[in-house]
Amino acid sequence: PPAKHTKTTRNPRRVSPPALTADELFSRFHAVFSDFLRDNIDADRLLEDLLTLMKDNQHLVFCQKTLKVLPESVITDTEKRFFLALCYRYVSFGNQAFPVEKLLDLTEFFEDNQRLLRAIANEHLYIQRNGLVTFGGDDNFKDTDKLALSDEGKNTFFTEVMLAKPQAARHRDLVPASAIKPRELFYDGKVAEQMDRLASLLEPANFTGVQRRLGEMGMRKGFAVLFTGEAGCGKTAGAYELARRTGRDIFAVDMSQLKSKWVGDSEKIVKGVFTTYREMCRTSELAPILLFNEADAIFTKRLESPQDSVDQMMNAIQNICLDCLENLDGILIATTNLASNFCDEAFARRFLFKVEFGRPEAETRAKIWKSMLKDISEEDAHTLAARYDFSGGNIENIARKAAVGYVLSGSKATLEELVSYCDEERLSTDKSGRKIGF
Repeated sequence: PPAKHTKTTRNPRRVSPPALTADELFSRFHAVFSDFLRDNIDADRLLEDLLTLMKDNQHLVFCQKTLKVLPESVITDTEKRFFLALCYRYVSFGNQAFPVEKLLDLTEFFEDNQRLLRAIANEHLYIQRNGLVTFGGDDNFKDTDKLALSDEGKNTFFTEVMLAKPQAARHRDLVPASAIKPRELFYDGKVAEQMDRLASLLEPANFTGVQRRLGEMGMRKGFAVLFTGEAGCGKTAGAYELARRTGRDIFAVDMSQLKSKWVGDSEKIVKGVFTTYREMCRTSELAPILLFNEADAIFTKRLESPQDSVDQMMNAIQNICLDCLENLDGILIATTNLASNFCDEAFARRFLFKVEFGRPEAETRAKIWKSMLKDISEEDAHTLAARYDFSGGNIENIARKAAVGYVLSGSKATLEELVSYCDEERLSTDKSGRKIGF
């Protein structure tokens, strides 16, 4: 029988895809990472697709250099994924640093994540030892919970690509300037002059010029301000009004969250506050104001001979704060009712401006009465101001009582009623009574 001829099929020649630009390459990166996040592909396929894209586009500087610094024989697939993820986040979202916890999502199911965490903490990864990746933060305060591309890497790998503008750092304690309600504040002569001077300094155009000049002179560019004085004299309100007037957000630190019962956590939390603030300054159009209310809780005198772990923790926190104040590039305002606690000279000298808020004088008190109670006469306002040596906070309490009375009775408070409210308020603020109990 005639020989049976079979049709032979040759493997089709692989057609090279069209060359991509650097921006198009990272658009493809975005699609691949999106597939991974939607569980359409696994970690192995993620890396395979990314490497294929780079090998097909070796005309790009990024692909050439990346393939060269990630040699197959000495670097694990997990580290490759870490590095490429950091590159992708930096280009597409402007992220300078990325949480280690989220990078661990790129590992395979059999990876020992605890081993990886130990290796990262000790900077044993290949990409760390070879200067490709570093911890987040800066040289003074490294954030070991985040990884970032090194400065050298950022300057080397991305010469052809258009980088995304860094996303502004947001935080639950960040109050936008637009959300701060305007308040009419009254200060006596010297304090009013100091507050106007600060407002002028914090105006964006002035602040930029002053910082530039200080930088040229080799001086520190940050401004730390200390507000001291009795409660209710306008320290906190003044800080918020400065922020509103100059269009700056305000990062109000929750002091209750700064201390932990766990050894080492408090120091980490305090350092994290300053790290977060530096990121806000870097990514915001205007540097926000970092506000520490009742700052004597941590900005206090250091102990010369700490006796226990609590004392040692407080000294460690204070040393962190001193270093952060020394390297501050933005604006910090600290308020305290206990100025005597700031007797540590190292802290005192780091506050360039110090404003002492005293109880307002009679003429200023009359203006506050008129501001709080719109219907009060000039004569009654001056009568109350002369009779009662109240702070603005005390007068606000009385105005609120008058407002409650108006809602309940439908009639405005008379002078006699206001005097009654004042007598009640004076009793609540009288410190002359002796203590009782234990």
